[in-house]
Amino acid sequence: SARVSSGPWLSLSFNRFYTQRIGVLSPYLGSALSLTDVRVLYELAHSAQQLTAKELTQLLSLDAGYVSRILRRFEREGWLTRSVSPTDARASLLQLTKAGHAAFAPLEQKSRDEAAALLSAVPEPQRPQLLQALRTVQKKKK
Repeated sequence: SARVSSGPWLSLSFNRFYTQRIGVLSPYLGSALSLTDVRVLYELAHSAQQLTAKELTQLLSLDAGYVSRILRRFEREGWLTRSVSPTDARASLLQLTKAGHAAFAPLEQKSRDEAAALLSAVPEPQRPQLLQALRTVQKKKK
């Protein structure tokens, strides 16, 4: 793995800045939801096909019990329905309801607005370089 010349301090400093800036450790985007809740909503809203809880758990690299509790809460809120999978009767296909999409939409817009605000702090000529660096990091994490 590549070694960062500034050592572990740079990594810790960046992690502290990033987690505070995006609100990982507090309710996310000014809502009562956690970042993980919003990640689950995002995947359910944007998946090309209906997901099972197992697929969602694997996709997000989360604990199955934790995902199950989130999904039960979303069901109680009326944001999620389950239907039996036609290929495996033991599995349920998950789908956001209209209420679920309505709950997610303002969070998605606020996320876009906050990302744009972060990007606006970078001078216009440097934005392509920053975006390329972010794509490089994203590819390395896959």
